[in-house]
Amino acid sequence: MKIKGFHGTDKAVAEDLLHNKFSCKSNDEHWLGNGIYFFVDKSLAEWWTTKPSKKYGTKIDNRAILECDIEIDESRVLNLCSLEGYKKYADLFNHFFSNVFYENRPDELLDFKKIRALFFNHLFLCKKIDMVIAPFIEPEQPYLPHFDNENYFKEMHIMYTEIQICLHEKYQDVIKTKSLIEVVNNNEK
Repeated sequence: MKIKGFHGTDKAVAEDLLHNKFSCKSNDEHWLGNGIYFFVDKSLAEWWTTKPSKKYGTKIDNRAILECDIEIDESRVLNLCSLEGYKKYADLFNHFFSNVFYENRPDELLDFKKIRALFFNHLFLCKKIDMVIAPFIEPEQPYLPHFDNENYFKEMHIMYTEIQICLHEKYQDVIKTKSLIEVVNNNEK
């Protein structure tokens, strides 16, 4: 499987990553578990460089995007954008939730963000999954246009789907090429 991923970051970090490996900061609420995140849509990586999440420690002074060509054995990918992949995800999650998580859950209750992150980390460690591709449907994202009709999404069933890739940190050898794309700041245009 060949896929192109875009990673928004600071230019100095991007320049370093051209010659070195990514390093991942562990977080118990990462959307698809702990790993290296890419957008499939370059414009979202560019948007990310304007609104990085403080909780992941990202500071961006000079915006840049790494364009990465990834080549990976399809059997090591869980692609939630396909029906087959989504069915596999549902089976794996149901098994995890009832047989792994529920039996070994911590005394304190976890929220679903943490359960979701635990699940994907479990896949990376126990299920021979090295990469997850997943759609993200959130009609309130600031980059999306506004519709005057508050029932638009409910009635029309047409929604933009953001797709992200999470690659387990151990398997960076599947990143075959990296190239730097500088982002011109809006006030520089």
